[in-house]
Amino acid sequence: MPGWTNRPLLAFVCFSFCLLIAAQSQIPEKQANSTADGVALYERGDTDGAIKQLSEAVKNSKDDARAWHYLGLAQLKAGNLKAAREAFGKATAVRNRDITAQFFGRQDREWRDEQLTNLKALLRDQIESQTRTLETISEQQELAKTRIALERSRGLADCVDQSSKVIDGHTQLRWADMKIVKARVLSKPLPIYPSSALVSPLRRDVILRAIFMADGSVKYIEAVNSPDRALVEESIRVAKLVRFTPQMFCGHPISTPVQLEYFFMRS
Repeated sequence: MPGWTNRPLLAFVCFSFCLLIAAQSQIPEKQANSTADGVALYERGDTDGAIKQLSEAVKNSKDDARAWHYLGLAQLKAGNLKAAREAFGKATAVRNRDITAQFFGRQDREWRDEQLTNLKALLRDQIESQTRTLETISEQQELAKTRIALERSRGLADCVDQSSKVIDGHTQLRWADMKIVKARVLSKPLPIYPSSALVSPLRRDVILRAIFMADGSVKYIEAVNSPDRALVEESIRVAKLVRFTPQMFCGHPISTPVQLEYFFMRS
């Protein structure tokens, strides 16, 4: 609406990657045995028994990614697609946290021998959970986003393999050798407070999730909260105009999930 850009309104936008740094999960021995029992039931073909055992295991430890993964497999085998998708999602979320802790929560940024073996196993397990998740999804947009997440995991795993070296009989990986570069915002247009927005309260915040694609586009934008439809639509409009250089793994562009926060204020 003409004139709105000249009114004493403030609109701020900030960008933050939706990654949470946390310590890698530590599973107690008793819990590990409980999970192993559930896995054994699944591998013997006792699907119902596996579901029961693994459901109890994840109830006792919500951070047991292996238990969540095999619970997903058991639910998938039983034809319970929604429950399988939820279980695989839990496994993926736990491993996302652990992967983030490995790459962004370490001071030395170097892995040797067993550390590197464990890191590769973590990435391999993540790829397996994401791959099996695809079997539970029919909605096309959700399927596309899951495939993007899978390609991101594969890209990171490939980069780890390419950057690993054998030095003096020891396998080694250094952060610097991976050439990981964060996505960098080049321009971030400010939103305009729309005339159709509700007049109160004084400040309204809009939070969006999106993906900074490897080709430089912004896709799969969705609102986390919706304080006002007009504000959400305006936020989505300017989010599509963001220009950035994509994140890089070993010199290759990779799609990255982000969170966009828009703050609207009027006086």
